[in-house]
Amino acid sequence: MKQQSQPQALSTTFYIGNEITLTPSWHDKNVILPNSKLFYILEGEIFIQTPSGSFVAKSGDMVLIPAGVKHSFRLTKLNHAKKCWFHFDISKGSNGFFENLSLPYKIKVGKNDFIKSTFDSIFFHAKTSLEEDRLSVASGVFTLISFYLKKCNYIKNESSADDEIDSVILYIKNHYEENLSLKTLSNHANLSPNYFVRKFKERTGYSPLQFVNVMKMERAKYLIEQSDHSIGKIMEQLGFYDASHFSKLFKKYCGYSPKNFRVISGYQSQKQ
Repeated sequence: MKQQSQPQALSTTFYIGNEITLTPSWHDKNVILPNSKLFYILEGEIFIQTPSGSFVAKSGDMVLIPAGVKHSFRLTKLNHAKKCWFHFDISKGSNGFFENLSLPYKIKVGKNDFIKSTFDSIFFHAKTSLEEDRLSVASGVFTLISFYLKKCNYIKNESSADDEIDSVILYIKNHYEENLSLKTLSNHANLSPNYFVRKFKERTGYSPLQFVNVMKMERAKYLIEQSDHSIGKIMEQLGFYDASHFSKLFKKYCGYSPKNFRVISGYQSQKQ
């Protein structure tokens, strides 16, 4: 008798989220996050640019941006929007959940009390570290992603020539705090370094090491905004030991020095 393969376990991590009213200062370009994010637009409009095109998310829309997708966002001419949002990860065994799924970035759900109450429940239970509340948060995240999948006509991708690059992107996502080299990444893809760099840039728009630094800078932004760790501690956590190099790289990516970014993070923290 042929033994049936066991389904891979799903796990999720909730990072941060809230309900927020956005102002014109809420905008950013060419963002790549190490984790995924989900919006539910309550009022107004949001313009979002992705590699596959641009769209406007309006009141009643849900937006899902998987980890690693380069995107830009801002308000439309209405200059007003209100949304529920959170950042999260879902993994399937040792793989990213969205790796082999083709999903629309936006779905229309309209005014939906069930969706709004699920977001509210997640935010309420995320305020504590109690095990029962953590379970409630995970349950809420799974509920919303399940709703999203059922609402849209998603496609499960078959194996493709880009599988090696997808595997490296996931590897970077899980190991970007380490000192990754081009040799390590090309070996992981089982490709020659030159061919690997070309294929990776075609896939992401960045060289492999640029992509690693994007992951590091996004994590640095998050830690500077949301924690009281010193800049030095954050720098070392991300594998940097030269303060001048770290500051220069951060300013090139974010437009501010790490110190100044922390000072203005009162409005920067809205950029989620």
